[in-house]
Formats: sequence, structure tokens, C-alpha cells
Amino acid sequence: MRKAVKITALFAATIMIFLGAVSVFASEQHRITEKIPLLDENGKLTEPGYCTTNLYEYDRRAIKARPTRIKEWDFYQITDGRYMLQITISDISLAGAGIFTLVDMQTGERYEVMNLSLLTFGRMGMESDAMTPHTLSRHKNKFDLDIEVTENETKI
Repeated sequence: MRKAVKITALFAATIMIFLGAVSVFASEQHRITEKIPLLDENGKLTEPGYCTTNLYEYDRRAIKARPTRIKEWDFYQITDGRYMLQITISDISLAGAGIFTLVDMQTGERYEVMNLSLLTFGRMGMESDAMTPHTLSRHKNKFDLDIEVTENETKI
């Protein structure tokens, strides 16, 4: 009986510590409400936090890391409750990719098509701000993707 009490007390203490850590973490969250540069002149994050729209101003030239460490991507997700379509365009320096993923959320079936290019090092044409009007195209080996971002909408 004593072992059960000790285990229960230990479990309760663990839960209390976890909840305390969660509340500390949650209280430290900072919401970004105005546009600010993502990185400072030393390549460090200017202001840790979160935003519900893209308020960070990304400048690839501000990154102070080896070119192989630079990772950029645009991600889009569309769902109707049953099916989910995910589209990712990425340039992770050593490789670039266009990826279509279709998931049937009822059955769990998943279909994926990927087009890969090696040693892209920023040549995929990624914009510094995915919300600024631009076009992004990927056409290679029967893989066709055009993304057009305007002031009011994104067409895929």
C-alpha cells in the first residue's frame, strides 16, 4: 500500500511540475503585432514570439550561417474535412523540392508526388515574403505547379 501512495504522490508531483512549466511557458509567449525584421545585424532572431499573420520581415542576406544551413519553404494546405491537400515548395540549399500530398482523412490513405532538384542553394525563386504579390513556378519531369499570389488571393 505504501508503494502505491508513493507512486501516486510522485505522479501528482510530476503533474504539478509539468503544469507549472506549461503555465510558465504560456506566460512567456509574446505576440508580435507589428512588422519587424526577423533577424538582427548579427543574424539572430530580433524578437521571439508568434504572430497570426506574417509580420516578420525576412531578408535572406541577414542570415549569418553557412549556405548549407539555409532552409526556406512555402506551405499551403486545403481541406474540406474529408480530403486534405498539402503543397510544399522548399529550398533547403542542398536540395529543392515541389511536393503534393493528398490525404483521405477518413481512411488514412496518403498519396504523394515529389519533384527533387539537387544543390539549389536559393535558386528555387522563393520570395522573402510569401504574402507579397509574386508568382512561383515549378515545371520539371511531368510535375507542373504554378502559384500566383495577388493582393487579395493565392491561386494554385
